[in-house]
Amino acid sequence: MGIGITVWDMDTGHLLLHIPTCASPLHGLLCLSNQFLVASQVRKHGSFGGGAIFMWPFSKPQSPLRSYPMETIGPLSSTKDGLYIVGGALSGNAYVWEVTKAFPLP
Repeated sequence: MGIGITVWDMDTGHLLLHIPTCASPLHGLLCLSNQFLVASQVRKHGSFGGGAIFMWPFSKPQSPLRSYPMETIGPLSSTKDGLYIVGGALSGNAYVWEVTKAFPLP
């Protein structure tokens, strides 16, 4: 949690994104459509259910887009076309986000 995440472009070697800290659980991090990094955050202060989903764009530095589900989300996955994100909670519930509605893209 204290080492952060750095994303590099493998073709050019350019730094795409650096996140200094991340509280993402096992399988709680994914690359969406080669444009965004999505992470479930299990200990985000200020969230109603104790967790959050953050989405960072690779194209420009900005604050992450955020969603605060009712439960803490652990593992994440997405559909192949990148239109939906699915997250699993410890309760056994699965949550589905339509990306363009949950995270209005810039």
